[in-house]
Amino acid sequence: MRLEDLGYGPQWAAELAALERPEWAPARVVVDTRDEPLIHTKEGPVRALIRSHLYQAGTLPVVGDWVAVSRPTPDVYMIEALLPPRTDFARLGA
Repeated sequence: MRLEDLGYGPQWAAELAALERPEWAPARVVVDTRDEPLIHTKEGPVRALIRSHLYQAGTLPVVGDWVAVSRPTPDVYMIEALLPPRTDFARLGA
């Protein structure tokens, strides 16, 4: 499956480019496991680590989010940033 099949297109590419980090690549969160979510990259599905600043800010990725990832080593994917969402699902209080 390609990233385009998951909804990646010019608008998401522009959001990624706005981060001004050409070494970061796009990915989509497909399974949320809290500490090591499964993301889909151009290489396919892989587990990723989450940068500590995202924990500190309380902005953890969830299923469906587009994220920017780095590869500090060939076998490690690191979520560096969340791309701004286009939609927002919110649960109303009971």
